[in-house]
Amino acid sequence: MHIWDRVIYITEPTKQEIDAVQKRAVDIRLTSVDGILFVCLNIGGVLSFDMPFNMCLYDSFRLEEPAGHRYVMLIVFADQRTNVIKALRVIGFDESFSRKLYELCRKQWNEGVADYDVKLQAVNANYTTQQLMQKCCARFVADGNRLCSYVREDNKEDKT
Repeated sequence: MHIWDRVIYITEPTKQEIDAVQKRAVDIRLTSVDGILFVCLNIGGVLSFDMPFNMCLYDSFRLEEPAGHRYVMLIVFADQRTNVIKALRVIGFDESFSRKLYELCRKQWNEGVADYDVKLQAVNANYTTQQLMQKCCARFVADGNRLCSYVREDNKEDKT
């Protein structure tokens, strides 16, 4: 099992935002644009984020292939002003979503991302979080006891 952690800081989070992280559906989408992997989250229709990920920032590729196991995401929701953790949530992905995440990370590691900062700035200038979510190649929804996933089979990647 491999654990992905997502730390989300919000200044003075509301009760509605805290409740959403703890109890509401979490829609997680993977999008790759111009070699940059984005993990996009929509939490209960209350919070939406796109988080770029660069596997090449690590000194080695340590991600285990998800053969027979799945990845887990830990969401830590904290108050930016006080650093107090307001909510925690653990979501276990199914094997197909875990595999797609592994494949995207492996591809990024093998190919690298030249001019990462320039490309990231261009993507951020051209796409909203919602647009990045719509371009996803894989989707996983955790809603209580219901888990759903979709993985696009083609390996097309969008260019900015």
